[in-house]
Amino acid sequence: MSNNKLDAPIEVLGLSRRAYNALKYRMSADAGVFALVPDPVSTVRQAAKLTERELNTLPSLGPVSKRELKTKLMAFVNARPLSLNETVKTQRGYGEVVHVSAGQACLRFPDGRLAVYLVTSLKRPDGSLIIE
Repeated sequence: MSNNKLDAPIEVLGLSRRAYNALKYRMSADAGVFALVPDPVSTVRQAAKLTERELNTLPSLGPVSKRELKTKLMAFVNARPLSLNETVKTQRGYGEVVHVSAGQACLRFPDGRLAVYLVTSLKRPDGSLIIE
């Protein structure tokens, strides 16, 4: 995986507010005393490096938020860019990618029409993430 991808801010994961705040405003519950940790998690790399023990010491990161974080990290790590001729889903149906540039993709639909969409608005049929 490229270093640039791991150095992305944690905001790209699209975490819930609770999970995001648990990482960004980390508190440690060591010995029953809550204190702000001096180094908040601000990149995907930092989030991916957290051990299970470190995750368990975050008082506001419960089991649901922890599961969400792990799921979204895995999806982000496995995300891949669009390919030409790939079929993607839009709000109007499925289209074939004919061109990708500057965060936008031109799609050809079965009826022959062309349309330009933001890459972030597209979905893969299998649900895997698309990155630029």
